[in-house]
Parts: sequence; C-alpha cells; structure tokens
Amino acid sequence: MAIPSQADAIKAAELDAELRRRAARQAAIGAATATPVERVRVQVTRAGADKISMGVHVASIGEAYYEKDEEFDAEKPIADALELRGFVVIKGPATGEASSVEQAMQQVADGALADAEKAAAERKAAEEQAKADAAAAADADKAKPKP
Repeated sequence: MAIPSQADAIKAAELDAELRRRAARQAAIGAATATPVERVRVQVTRAGADKISMGVHVASIGEAYYEKDEEFDAEKPIADALELRGFVVIKGPATGEASSVEQAMQQVADGALADAEKAAAERKAAEEQAKADAAAAADADKAKPKP
C-alpha cells in the first residue's frame, strides 16, 4: 500500500474543505428558500437502534447509526414516519441541542476544516518562499562575473 505524499494529503484536505464550503453554501440557499418545517425531539427505541443513520459515513468502516435511547431533533414528518415504524418515540418540541455524538462530530468537522485551511495557508507560504528563493538564485547568477 502506497503512503500518500504530503502533496496528496494537502490536495485531499483542500478538496474536503471545498466540499464542506459547498455543502454549507447549498444548505444556506436551501434554508433561505425552504418552507419552515416543525422540528421535534425524538428518542430512539430498541427497534430503531442501529437503523437510523446519523448521516455520517466513516471511511473504510461504514455508516454511523443512532443507538437505543439516544435523542436528537428531527423534522416532524420524518419523526412521524419513524414513530409509525416503532423506531422512535416523539418526546416533544425540538430543543435545538445536539446530541453528544452530534457535538463530537461537529468538533471533528470544525477541526478538519481548520486543519485544511492551515495546510492550504502553509502550502501557499511554501510556494511563495520557493518563488523568492528561485528569484534570489537567479539574481545571484546574474551578479556572478562571467569568465
């Protein structure tokens, strides 16, 4: 198995950052044009455990699912459908609080975005330094007396 180079890692981080920016922009557009939908707080039942996706795919492992007794906010039509299937119990109005898992996922996402932005800034600084070094070397070559 090949070890990715630093350049490949930087490209991957930049791609990840771009996809996150794109998703945020598209979500903002959707939120601005969407009709508000009531949200409710739900609790996962034994029947719904490991069947309701958290919307996160972990590379080389698979999808992450809610476990029994975890609570999260959901749109009312989705919560109603999940409750009909016995996967959740509607607890009441949405609290706006993220579950501990959702909070952890957000922290990871924020850290990844910060890392990608830092890597991009470091790459830009390295490119600028390389240009400056090349220019200095060219100037030094011009300053050498010719035989």
